[in-house]
Amino acid sequence: MKYKAEQFLLSSIILKNNNFNKVSKIINENNFIKKKNGVIFKSIKNMLNKNNKIDVITLFYYIKKNNKLQNISFKYINGIIKNNAIFDNIVKYAKIIKNKYLLKKIYENFYKFSYLIKNKKIKNIFNFVSRVQNKLKSFLKKNYKNDKFKIKKKLKIVYHNIINKKYSNNTYIKTGFSKLDNLILGFSPGELIVIAGRPSTGKTSLCMNICENISIKNKLSSIFFSLEMSKEQVILRLLSSISGINSKKIKGSSLDKKEKKKLKYAYKKIKKSSIFINDNSFFNLYNFKSNLKKIFTQNKIGIIAIDYLQLVYLKRNKDSRNNEIAEISRILKTVSKEFNVPVVALSQLNRNSDQRINKRPILSDLKDSGSIEQDADLIIFLYNNLLENKNIVETELIIGKNRNGPTGVIKLDFDKSKTKFIDK
Repeated sequence: MKYKAEQFLLSSIILKNNNFNKVSKIINENNFIKKKNGVIFKSIKNMLNKNNKIDVITLFYYIKKNNKLQNISFKYINGIIKNNAIFDNIVKYAKIIKNKYLLKKIYENFYKFSYLIKNKKIKNIFNFVSRVQNKLKSFLKKNYKNDKFKIKKKLKIVYHNIINKKYSNNTYIKTGFSKLDNLILGFSPGELIVIAGRPSTGKTSLCMNICENISIKNKLSSIFFSLEMSKEQVILRLLSSISGINSKKIKGSSLDKKEKKKLKYAYKKIKKSSIFINDNSFFNLYNFKSNLKKIFTQNKIGIIAIDYLQLVYLKRNKDSRNNEIAEISRILKTVSKEFNVPVVALSQLNRNSDQRINKRPILSDLKDSGSIEQDADLIIFLYNNLLENKNIVETELIIGKNRNGPTGVIKLDFDKSKTKFIDK
């Protein structure tokens, strides 16, 4: 058990080479207590720097060729991968290794001082304390670098990105609606975006239209968590929106040849795209991250969407629903930053607007919690006349908050029969 964390970490990297990037800034080869494991880690690093793929055989022959002083057998390396390592725990393994290394170094560095105290060999207490302080300062400087607080490296990256025009429109994920993209530039990775409106204003349709645009036009994956509708209902909406066929007609299956051709076109478009739909009503926010990690390892994600915020619950009992929503919005914000992807949460509005002459929603209309307003980087309100008995309804998209840009209003047409928003 003494070297289990080291073996688990090495196993995780050998079996899945990309895992190395998760721990390369936490530990290095010198942090391994068992020298053999340090040699293996260094060999993995060197091989990956040369873009070599690693498995047990290639790793064994690389070590045999480049580390002749170390007798590391094929049996030893093969034994490492037989450990039941959990890939998601690789950062934990790295921290265990680092902590053990630091404790070992603390013991080595300060054993001499404890010996002097124990044997009463201190002549000048003030000089002794000064030596201990200097040793401690030196130890901390060497092993605890405050890189998290330094901005020089990041400043250099940001500056060169500006000079090289990397902060152009390519930085943003385009929604597919030209007027909206012109106003907000698009959705920015790492942002929490809230789309809010009264019932039947088209929140879900707008969000799904954005997801389909991102997946089909931008060739990025979309993850849509549907807590209200089944997967089948979501797919029917996608087919209607892309084919341009009335959703009732699709459900009724009374399609002519031209419409069947359009439906087949929509079917192929969706099939080629990468749209993930989760319709589990018992949405567990604490398993949210682990589920996302599995998708992120194999796909380039453009958007994560949740329909809708008020249907998300935590297992733990909170003293109020407001506090629960506050924690939910905070978790969603951390997910957007951690995965560097826009997270879109749909939200209901309270009935405050019913009491006003001007029914257009404002920030205080967000239901259940003011923390949604606080955590969100971008808030888009939908407003239209629900009493209009028309298939196509003019809808205002009101940018109520934009942390990194302008607010304003743009207008789209909402085709209710096809659950599709259209640029005016």
